Amino acid sequence: DHHGASPEWSTLYGTAYWAELTEAQRKALTRQEAASVASTGIWFEMILQQMVLRDMYAKDPTDPRFQWALTEVADECRHSIMFARGAAKLGAPAYRPRRPVVELGRAFKTLAFGEAAYAAILVAEEVLDVMQRD
Repeated sequence: DHHGASPEWSTLYGTAYWAELTEAQRKALTRQEAASVASTGIWFEMILQQMVLRDMYAKDPTDPRFQWALTEVADECRHSIMFARGAAKLGAPAYRPRRPVVELGRAFKTLAFGEAAYAAILVAEEVLDVMQRD
């Protein structure tokens, strides 16, 4: 019976339509939106994990950068589990990108490389981090 996220994060917050919603509808909306954001976060984190693993593939496992990369993948796995459990507690369906977006993500994680590849994912992650902190 609570909001899924701060009401101010809702796409409808401050609109005339928001004003027409009952408090129960507002809570339900924010729960669905939070679950949708969590699902999107999992998708982005899966792309990031695959990119990190691809970068480290066949590199020296004794190198501290290699070990940091594995730690980063483990952290992203834990984040994804947290988001998945949170979405389940909100009673929302598993929101997934449509097939063309999935294929674009697949192409991006396969073809992207270097700092620019990570920058795109980290920008998306920053939005999720800001929302989590709020």
